[in-house]
Amino acid sequence: MIPPAKLAAGAVAAVGLGQAYLIEIDDVPSAQIVLELREYGLAVGCFATVDAFFAMLALLSPGCIVTGICPESVDGVAFQRELRVRGCIFPVVTVTEPDDVMAAVRAMKAGAADVVVRPVSAAELGLAVHGALVSRRHDRADSDEMQSMRERLARLTRRERQVLESLVRGEVNKSIANALGISPRTVEVHRAKVMEKLACRSLPEIVRLVLHVGLPGF
Repeated sequence: MIPPAKLAAGAVAAVGLGQAYLIEIDDVPSAQIVLELREYGLAVGCFATVDAFFAMLALLSPGCIVTGICPESVDGVAFQRELRVRGCIFPVVTVTEPDDVMAAVRAMKAGAADVVVRPVSAAELGLAVHGALVSRRHDRADSDEMQSMRERLARLTRRERQVLESLVRGEVNKSIANALGISPRTVEVHRAKVMEKLACRSLPEIVRLVLHVGLPGF
């Protein structure tokens, strides 16, 4: 058995790595993999069939799904398609045969976070699961940040939005005032409100926010 103190050539601490769900675990080598993954610090849940997994899906905490541990496992592409239909966003790691390049390609195109080839090493599989979970957390953080940006933009009044769009186009206060039929001083007031509501301290920050969110026309 590989020492439980490390996942791969040294890199990931073996404590609290996350949750893995292994589907169609029904042979001795697979059971050994489960034991080793648990030693590494992964919480591992096993399901004998896809139906058993889907029956419990609504009750499962977020984690990474591992399919294809056994050679006769479920069709990974069809399984990932069903996950999307059910609204499940858990990352998936697929195990394939070493010479089945097309299976690996199909799995990645279907949305697999990673592909591991047989014979399965607990170290390699654990690293793939951990990497998939970390990547998904980053994706979720990015999504939360994007939603926060959109909410801040939604708080702008119509006039503040007009001033914002003019600022991002590089217009100065005087030209903005002329275009909107207001005084330069009023433009400054709106500009200050825009910066306050968007939590930005400078015009470059505002520009980065607008480009990141992708407002129409920018």
